[in-house]
Amino acid sequence: MSKTNKTEVTRLLEEYQRNPPLGHLICTYYVRTENAFKIGHQEMHDRKTKPTLEQIRTLFPFDVPDLARTAGVETSIVYQALLQRPIHCQDAEKILRALSNHTKLTLTLENIDMVLWDEYLTLWLLRASASTQQQEGWERESTYTYHFVYARDELEAQFRAQTWLAQRPHLPNHTFTPCPNGFQIGPVRIPGICPDELMCTETLPYPF
Repeated sequence: MSKTNKTEVTRLLEEYQRNPPLGHLICTYYVRTENAFKIGHQEMHDRKTKPTLEQIRTLFPFDVPDLARTAGVETSIVYQALLQRPIHCQDAEKILRALSNHTKLTLTLENIDMVLWDEYLTLWLLRASASTQQQEGWERESTYTYHFVYARDELEAQFRAQTWLAQRPHLPNHTFTPCPNGFQIGPVRIPGICPDELMCTETLPYPF
């Protein structure tokens, strides 16, 4: 980890020392993702060589509601695609077919940069807490803690968190909350979605 990020993690630990669960959560995020994002930098650079839907719209103007109607998808899905936010593969293919007819070009996922849910994982916030009876006897100990994982759905999030949960059998109550918009804690922004290839199996174990 770089010297700059080491300093940042140290500062965050001090800043959030009054709330250990969240402080640990933030610093874990910094440490785990720094190398992963370096590995994925080249892949992200490569996809930028393909034009985006917004760039195609600049060259071949189209009305968003009309394109959505022709493609047979919700208008909001086309806006999501224009903003480079994940959409389902089948919706992307429908949009590109309709846009191909509009532009008289052959537009596919091979030559247009579309962000797909198949390539992304959603942030899931996990809260592990003690039972009500346990909390009554733990006046000086923390009765809850937080963790997060990136996963496609709640079932996958449970699998990815199983090692972490196994180390905390004294906190039997678990809740999983999807956070696709991410969240902000102080100066730290944790993204709500992450490219699948940036999450290594060592960091997020998954048995499949």
